[in-house]
Amino acid sequence: MMTKLQPGDTLVIWDLNRAFRSTVDAIQHAESLRKRGIAFEILSLKVNTAEPAGEFAYSVMAAAAQYERRMLSKRTKEGMAAAKKRGAVLGRPKKLSPCQIKEAVTKLSSGNASIRELAKYYKVHPRTLKRALKDTCISFDNDKKLCIQRLT
Repeated sequence: MMTKLQPGDTLVIWDLNRAFRSTVDAIQHAESLRKRGIAFEILSLKVNTAEPAGEFAYSVMAAAAQYERRMLSKRTKEGMAAAKKRGAVLGRPKKLSPCQIKEAVTKLSSGNASIRELAKYYKVHPRTLKRALKDTCISFDNDKKLCIQRLT
């Protein structure tokens, strides 16, 4: 989008928070646009960088937006750490239960089923099953034979 702008155009964005990654990035983009003769306007702040006062306000707002993003990130990390400390399990739920993994190990070690067949049975991708087996210290040798190192 930025490459299609012509001199005399105005780049209009709703909010500064979503437009740029950092204050430096925001100021560099604004300067680049100014050099190309392109105006820059932020609707939610009623800031137009074509004016000196607008350029100053833009710099201050860019710094404030960066601060806000960093504080949000910090609060999120602190909240996740506190939840983890309370015993909450973070992340995506496991596709396979420990019982299903043990059953898969039993079937694989007895030779009654292949990874592909078990994955289809459990309605997961074969890579998902292999990853679950790997997470429980089970691997495969070069001939794709099951190597049980330790069962828990």
